[in-house]
This record gives sequence, structure tokens and C-alpha cells, in this order.
Amino acid sequence: MSVGHFFRPTTTVSILRTTPSDLVDEYGDPKDNEEVAASGIPCSLLMSKKIRNRDSEQHLPVDNRLTKTDVFVARIRTRHEVQIHNDRLLDERTGEIYLIEEVDTPVNPYGEASTRMILRKNY
Repeated sequence: MSVGHFFRPTTTVSILRTTPSDLVDEYGDPKDNEEVAASGIPCSLLMSKKIRNRDSEQHLPVDNRLTKTDVFVARIRTRHEVQIHNDRLLDERTGEIYLIEEVDTPVNPYGEASTRMILRKNY
């Protein structure tokens, strides 16, 4: 029996969904949309040492600088839909917001699988 779908929640999260039409303010500048698509979702949120050591600094061409980046691995139940380009995760315990870079939802014949996400947090 596969045990890849089991995880121990460490926090609860909200999914912040952004619609592209709402991404500019009255001056035409980009803005964040804090619309909550779902909240109170149990989530396992852990820092990934393997990925963090490889990508601890990232070059941002827009700002022409290096920025410190931490990478996290998160798991939630598959009944919650997550979109890569439009969603972010809000940790309800700490208030931190994470960018979703990858989403993987494997098929599990033994029961409900979990959705695995790679998250990035810039400082």
C-alpha cells in the first residue's frame, strides 16, 4: 500500500486567488489581490533543504539585483483546487505568503492522494 498521500498538518492555509483583470490599480501599476478562494485548509508546510541550498539566491531582472529565496514543500488534500499562475498560499498561523511554483497531484489507487506543491518565499 502506498503511503505517499499521508501527511501531518503543521498549519492551516488560505488560498489567495488572483484574477488577471483585477491586477492593476487606478494608476495602472500592478497590485496584489487578497481575495480568499478557500481558507482553513490543513497543510504540511516544510522548508526544503535540498532545494534551498541550490537556490538560496535568485536574480531578479526587473530590479537588477540578487534576492534571498527560501523554498518550501507543502501538502494539502486534493479536494482543494490550486492554480499555479493565479494562486498564492497564506499561512494562517504566521501570516506569511508563499508563491506557488509547482503543483503535483499523483493518482493513488488506495485512497485520496495529497497535492504536493513547491513554494517560494522571497525576502
